[in-house]
Amino acid sequence: MFSGLTVKNYREMLTKLAWFFFFVTAICIYLIRFNIPQVANVFVELAGFLPKEVKLFGLSPVDGLPLVIAAFLAFLSHAIKLHDRLSDILKIRERFDVSHILIPTAYLADVDARKVSVDVIKKSREELMRATFYKYASSAEGDNSIVSKHTIEQSLTNWSWYWVLLEANFALLITIIALWILSSFPVSWLFFLFILSTGLMRYFKDEARSNALKQLADITRTDDVRGDIKAEFEKL
Repeated sequence: MFSGLTVKNYREMLTKLAWFFFFVTAICIYLIRFNIPQVANVFVELAGFLPKEVKLFGLSPVDGLPLVIAAFLAFLSHAIKLHDRLSDILKIRERFDVSHILIPTAYLADVDARKVSVDVIKKSREELMRATFYKYASSAEGDNSIVSKHTIEQSLTNWSWYWVLLEANFALLITIIALWILSSFPVSWLFFLFILSTGLMRYFKDEARSNALKQLADITRTDDVRGDIKAEFEKL
């Protein structure tokens, strides 16, 4: 029923994020437009530059402009990989990769902790992720991934929902602040949605930890792979 929401690779995940960001930002823009008079006036002025017979998404210019803006923001979020930028600021992937992938991988590969410290792992995170994780858990066609495609898709889909909620919270927080400062709109229910979304993010983060353990168990099953991984760590 919901197979269209399953993510099979990184490209599909970016597309999914862009679509959801479009819908969320469209709702947020309409809320701002209808509740902040100054913004409503701006939309009227912008629509005045367009012929009245012009249709935007099948709507009049003043009603269709929010959708045009939302589409542009969705395109921009896709282009700059907004979820990655937010993750960099909040250090989401950095902490997850180190704590729930690289350190457990080092343990499973019997890496000598006296030779490879946590600080060294943090500094070489991206290099180690490519050499010890993505090398064996790839969604790319033609790659001889050790981890099953089903497990990889499960992990990608789970992460996609986490990033959908993160980007939605970003848009929602901006909307809450704008409405709180510039209008009398009751933002309490929007804040409730923000808290609910944050709680769901926690759930998907826990699922990500579980999925990571499954993938690491598959990756480190054989002595040869464990030896190769150990060698990658000990190069540092």
